[in-house]
Amino acid sequence: MVVGPYRQPFSLVADVGRIETLGQVGLVFLMFGIGLGLSLRKLRRLGFELLLAAAIGALLMFYLTRWLCAATGWGTTEGLFLAGMLMVSSSAIISKVLQETGANHERAG
Repeated sequence: MVVGPYRQPFSLVADVGRIETLGQVGLVFLMFGIGLGLSLRKLRRLGFELLLAAAIGALLMFYLTRWLCAATGWGTTEGLFLAGMLMVSSSAIISKVLQETGANHERAG
């Protein structure tokens, strides 16, 4: 955002289409990397509560971000983009924290 094509003193990137394509490819690799760390057998063992908590967390992040964007005057497209970006990045951060602490694929409590 700081060095993008619309920030004149720092506009290091001029080809917006190429950056959008690279961003989409990066998102695909991120989701693929998260998917590699998942095991359906182990997820089934963790239970329905985990899936429910993940779905509620994602939906809460999505709607909270959309609400904040609307309250600050952002457009619908910008709000959707930011909400999707925060949902994906929070999933990546949670996945990394669980891997580093060794808490993934274990039932808590």
